[in-house]
Amino acid sequence: MPPQFQMPYANHLHQFSTFQPIATPVNPPRPAAQIAPPPKYPIDDLDVTPRANGVHRPNLKFFSDDTPSSTGQPQTSNGIQMKSVGLLLEVWNTLNVHAEIFKLDSFTFDDFVGAMQFSSDEIECELLVEAHCAVLKLLVNEEGQVQVALPAMFEIDEEEDDGTS
Repeated sequence: MPPQFQMPYANHLHQFSTFQPIATPVNPPRPAAQIAPPPKYPIDDLDVTPRANGVHRPNLKFFSDDTPSSTGQPQTSNGIQMKSVGLLLEVWNTLNVHAEIFKLDSFTFDDFVGAMQFSSDEIECELLVEAHCAVLKLLVNEEGQVQVALPAMFEIDEEEDDGTS
């Protein structure tokens, strides 16, 4: 004998006893010619379609004051010549790449250039003092004796610089 339910439950069970069929959408499948094939990865650069309006790149900003005349002048003058930028980048890169050996925190190129241009009799530039001490600690021991062999220094004759040889 089936279990007896109270009246509200009995009505509830009979109400949902029949299920309605789910309607399927009537969208015809598209022909195979209209379906674009999915891209295969890795994809070649030439297979990527270019954007309609292209990429807008910002104007170049030059760091040195003596940039070529066709490229425009820097927005602010900082007193740096093009021949100095390479050497500044080498020193900055060396200090940052070997920061763990020197026990230095990393710092930006702009901060480094600003520190190199800093001049004051009353205030010390912390970045230059830290970098100088860090490099000296590797070159000199606690007694002040040089621990590495320094390269031989040679003087450039002024006559050779003038081009009158």
